[in-house]
Amino acid sequence: MNDSLRILVEGEGDLVFMELVKKKIYTDKFIDIVVTKEDSVGNIANTLRDKLTNRLALGLVDNDKKQPKYLESFSVLKSNEDHRLLLKKHHDKKHYGIFFLPAFEKWLWETAVSLNIDPKTYGYSNLKGLQEITKTHSVHKNQKFKDFICRIRDKKNSPVSSIIRWIEEELK
Repeated sequence: MNDSLRILVEGEGDLVFMELVKKKIYTDKFIDIVVTKEDSVGNIANTLRDKLTNRLALGLVDNDKKQPKYLESFSVLKSNEDHRLLLKKHHDKKHYGIFFLPAFEKWLWETAVSLNIDPKTYGYSNLKGLQEITKTHSVHKNQKFKDFICRIRDKKNSPVSSIIRWIEEELK
């Protein structure tokens, strides 16, 4: 049987991020990992609840103050406050959520700075510039953005290692 994991993300930048992160996820069984953009946390919740009811799925979302009811039913499985990430799970479905503290772009910026990666090297002089590029439909063609993500992903002690480890553990 062909097992699969659906990963749902909110935006264009999140999609590029997760496509690059999934390349580092290893498992001892064949798992097809499909990443799709849902445009909003509400759409992620609706897709999990209505279309992926009995499937293994993960939402990658900002930890907004107001969450859809479906995501409010998730319980914290793991927390990494140093890396500003939460892993949550639905109480009776194979649905997970990785929550960024704060929103994705700010998390990415702060993560880079904490790892001594200078965003200016990649063309981002401030957080607003990074936020703007992550919202464009062409961000997947932006090599500097991809290099920025890969540098963060591959840096020793990167918070991205928590995301990878959590996904690998749940796929076992």
